[in-house]
Amino acid sequence: MSTLAQFLSNDSNIDRQIVDYMTKTVQLESLSDFANFWTSADYERGVQNDIVTQVPGFQDASRPASRVQIARLRAAWKKAQDQSSQAPMGTTTATSAGGPVGMGWTSPTVTSTNLDGLWAAMVYKARNPQKFMDVSNVTVVDRPGFIARSMTINPNGKRSEEHIYANEKTGEMIYRQVDPDTKQETEDERVIAVKENPLRMEFFHRHVSDGYRVYWQAPVGSVQGMVQELINYAASNMGKGDAVGLGVRSEAITGVSHDALWRSIMSSIRDPARFYPCSGVSIVERQGFVQRTLTANGQPYDENIYDDEQSSTIVFRKLVNGSETDVERVVVLRTNPLQIEFHMRNKADGFRVDWNMPKSAALSSVDAFVREARRMEGATPTTIGYGITSDPIRDVTFDHLFAATELAIKEPWRVIAVDQSSCQVQDCAGFLTRKMRLSATGEMVTERITISEEKGEVTYNKCDASGRPSDVERVLAIRNPLRLEFYERSARSGMRVNWTAPYSMARDTFSNIVQIAKKIKSNSSDTIGFGVASKPLSAGQDSLWKAMLFAMRNPADAGLKVTNVNVRDMSGFMQRSMCIVDKPGSPTVTDNVRVIESSQEITYRPVINGMESGEERVFALRTDPMRFEMFCRNSGDGMRMDWSAPRSLALPVFDSALAVAQRSGGGVSASATGASVGMGWTSPAVTTCSSDGLWAAMVYKARNPQKFMDVSNVTVADRQGFIARGMTITPTGKRVEEHIYANERTGEMVYRLVDASTKQETDDERVMALRDGPLRIEFFHRHKSDGYRAYWQAPVDTVQKMIQELVDYASKNQGQGAEVGLGVRSAEIKGVSHDSMWRSMMESIREPARFFPCSGVSIQEKQGYIQRTLTANGETYTENIYDDEASCEIVYRKLSNGAETDLERVVALRTHPLQVEFHLRNKNDGFRVQWNMSKSVSLSAADAFVREAKRMDSVPPTVIGYGITSDPVRDVSYDDLFAAAQLSVKEPWRAINVDQGSVDVQECTGYVQRKMTLRASGERVTERVIINEEMGEIRYNKCDSYGTPGDVERVLSIHTPLRIEFYERSARSGLRVHWKAPYQMAQDTFSNLVKVAKGMTSSSGATVGFGLASKPLDGMSQDAVWRAMLTAMRDPVGAGMKVDSVRVQDMSGYMQRSMRLLEKPGSPTVTDNIRVMEGAREILYRPVKNGQESEEERVFALRTEPLRFEMFCRHARDKMRFDWTAPRAVAISVFDSTAAVARRM
Repeated sequence: MSTLAQFLSNDSNIDRQIVDYMTKTVQLESLSDFANFWTSADYERGVQNDIVTQVPGFQDASRPASRVQIARLRAAWKKAQDQSSQAPMGTTTATSAGGPVGMGWTSPTVTSTNLDGLWAAMVYKARNPQKFMDVSNVTVVDRPGFIARSMTINPNGKRSEEHIYANEKTGEMIYRQVDPDTKQETEDERVIAVKENPLRMEFFHRHVSDGYRVYWQAPVGSVQGMVQELINYAASNMGKGDAVGLGVRSEAITGVSHDALWRSIMSSIRDPARFYPCSGVSIVERQGFVQRTLTANGQPYDENIYDDEQSSTIVFRKLVNGSETDVERVVVLRTNPLQIEFHMRNKADGFRVDWNMPKSAALSSVDAFVREARRMEGATPTTIGYGITSDPIRDVTFDHLFAATELAIKEPWRVIAVDQSSCQVQDCAGFLTRKMRLSATGEMVTERITISEEKGEVTYNKCDASGRPSDVERVLAIRNPLRLEFYERSARSGMRVNWTAPYSMARDTFSNIVQIAKKIKSNSSDTIGFGVASKPLSAGQDSLWKAMLFAMRNPADAGLKVTNVNVRDMSGFMQRSMCIVDKPGSPTVTDNVRVIESSQEITYRPVINGMESGEERVFALRTDPMRFEMFCRNSGDGMRMDWSAPRSLALPVFDSALAVAQRSGGGVSASATGASVGMGWTSPAVTTCSSDGLWAAMVYKARNPQKFMDVSNVTVADRQGFIARGMTITPTGKRVEEHIYANERTGEMVYRLVDASTKQETDDERVMALRDGPLRIEFFHRHKSDGYRAYWQAPVDTVQKMIQELVDYASKNQGQGAEVGLGVRSAEIKGVSHDSMWRSMMESIREPARFFPCSGVSIQEKQGYIQRTLTANGETYTENIYDDEASCEIVYRKLSNGAETDLERVVALRTHPLQVEFHLRNKNDGFRVQWNMSKSVSLSAADAFVREAKRMDSVPPTVIGYGITSDPVRDVSYDDLFAAAQLSVKEPWRAINVDQGSVDVQECTGYVQRKMTLRASGERVTERVIINEEMGEIRYNKCDSYGTPGDVERVLSIHTPLRIEFYERSARSGLRVHWKAPYQMAQDTFSNLVKVAKGMTSSSGATVGFGLASKPLDGMSQDAVWRAMLTAMRDPVGAGMKVDSVRVQDMSGYMQRSMRLLEKPGSPTVTDNIRVMEGAREILYRPVKNGQESEEERVFALRTEPLRFEMFCRHARDKMRFDWTAPRAVAISVFDSTAAVARRM
């Protein structure tokens, strides 16, 4: 075995098939060859695409086995790089001692008061600092937009001046110091922010000019004390007294809609007598408000009234001698729950002030608002009144609805009864002028129309004969949740008025606009662009895929309008030329066609003048829902391109492939006699046996063909990786030799004929594949070299007969006999968890006496396995034991004269349902063999596993033992939890009890080295930490005083369904060991990590931090959003981002983009190298400075369940996320722009 093969197999635990492919097919000879095969920028993608997915059994990169091998091979490459270069790399990150606020500090969840109470306490503190701090000589003055506060700090006698801003909508109280000499505000501002879900407070510093946070040296202790005083004040004063004070809310309002309640409140402005006794009401429209005079309780008064439709707020300002007073009364309609809030504030600075009106007086108006709202909803109206809202709108998006509204402006006959020929629309500065003749009256109407897409509003103002707008305007607004609202308001004050237009007119308008929106949704653009998808397909996945393959080779037979089709199989691809009848001149085109079976994609690269193009067109089959997709991408870097081909090119291809699938199950499966297998044939659903029984039957058939076919002189020999089978076909006397490969994890049995003269395998292979959901068998031919299917002339009748014999055999023999045979499963295991079962099985390796009578147990740790010797039933034997955590399998290989025998016993934990399976297989070729051990013996072992697992579950443990799993984790995502775990690597005090000032973290090649002092013992600990995001694992290995890693490593693993597991294992063998650390320590670690994760989920600080996710992307498909991300990447200007001078260049394996940022001071030009990870739906941006690519990469990712964007920053080398100080606004604007692109697609 070569040094490289030994390194890969023994040191890195790489599968032998992958090692063979690397050393024999790729012909890597040395460690240096391997280390230099890729660059550091390309190795991650290269390991997956160039090596692992090229090996049979690992072609699907999403399967657990493939992910494990990819992760191991990546780690091996890093290790090879390290050993080849011996170049020390890494940067040091140190934490500050003393517990400063730093980039921000968040309080624990506040449970003793509510948000209103907390905000009121913050307002009170701003005006009365002496109640909370040791200060004197306090002066507070209201200024426009802020309060100016000065005070003397008693301990040092220093005078402090500051301006305080209150932004109630964002929940922020902002303090800016004032320079005593210049009287100008300084650049820094302190922020106290109130956050919800859960209720908490956050403190941080930031720059006034750019909004970026800065490090704050203030000790956390002083901040904590101030927070507690605020909370105590809020808790003791919340709801106290009979006066409104700093604010009061009604009880939750039920039985009436938000829209009806808001219209009721609006009607109270113009019709106050409907709500309380008053007289002498007069209203004058002013610019931006109405001025109202009335008499109530014998007192006349005037007031100016303002409204804000967006925040559902009404503001009342009393007039004294014709001028507004300094305070304003505020009525706000709140949601979730629906409530009405009343408070008073200073109109100049927005700070709430104490209102001595009785609560009962304020809240009595709530009953009147609710009563009127219920009246509005209770009777079908005849007029629009103060507004009408449509029913909730489904099946279209906001964009479709707004596009329909805009179309109706230019083509009003689509919505209302007008003479189409009379319509004229003219673009003017800031508005449209529209003229049209009403069909009902013949009146010629001129109106001015203003569109505000930001607000989701269109306003219509009817003009007089001279073209001057009138005093009222109609508003058509689009609301969320998606619905339309129609109302009329004063053009001068902006306040709603009672609209006497017929109710039915508005309803008809709603219906017509929704119909247009649905048509827009169904009629997309004329070009394919960044991709086009078919409608959901009702045919089966197998038949659709086979239909695509059939149409690829036989486009004319599939119904496409082509002639003179010529197909040639080349090495690794197929070359196809054909004449396109529909195109002018009927040109002949040539393509190199490749099939990617694992992702069910067919790629077409045009051949022009004998040269293959760098562009490839992709015809793909997608699931959830089942559909076709077509797009174009750069074959070098995999980035999608804007394809200007007409959509009409893609749609006939979709229709033809679907027709083939519907006709014949993919053009290949037919019941008629004489039909060929073609591109594949799938059996009906198998219901009389299980997948285990069927697989056992396939194995039995491979070893005993004479039981199923008319053959004789059968020879079967186990070889490395396959069995070699020879037999004579009795009817013809012909001798056939073949190699048979079994891949149990992919469910494939592969047969390759061997040339009788050369003894070499031919390029064709027959595949019998076991499929689940429903259980069935598929047959097809494919090329061994490139994995492409080939047309198989074998008659379907023969295949059907053989399938039926297999099913009959499986049904008859499944569960028969007293021996294990080719495998046996336990009955479904209930009353115990999967994790406890697996830990019980792991425990049985090191402590077998707990499970069966034995003695003399000794265990040695080996590289990748353990060697165990014991005596049982009077026999002493030694065996090598391997485990695979990902697939929950344990393999036992007995030793004879120090060498492993050819057979291995397999014990596997299966799920859905939970069962333990036992079987015996040949270690060389992976084929199961007959095991004559009694079923009762193996199943008694399952009983022992269950008994121990139940004991583990029933008794609260004192130590971690073979592992501990958290309760199911809710309210956070996998991403949040893994980010929290990564944060705790660099900031361990968040999870465990260590001295924060002692922590030192250093980036090394492939791992992180961490030093810290444990508070409990004072011990100084050094450990090596490795993060594996693909496997969801973080490994911690404690080092000795020389920095050498220990023999055991702790593993923190995140599983799905979401939960955390903690265990210890041998660093050499990889098998779990019994960990004597306290159980409570693990529980505390889990709790702390979940708290950190929840903090990340609910945090809405000013920076991106360890990652930021968008809101769920409702009403959009995953395909459309991904295409939008690719579009925005290549064309940020077209996506609406504020940049210019964009330059894009396709490089080998990535794209380089430079552009000017218009919103940043100085409008700098930035350059990034961009890589697209299509499988992970991630786009990676690495900044380029002075021609050098940074080691930091920004990740823009598309996540599912729910569909959302995520953005974060991580190291390119070790993949560890770090705290990104970029403003959240940067990410949110990217999210919004990209979502808008997706909606337009």
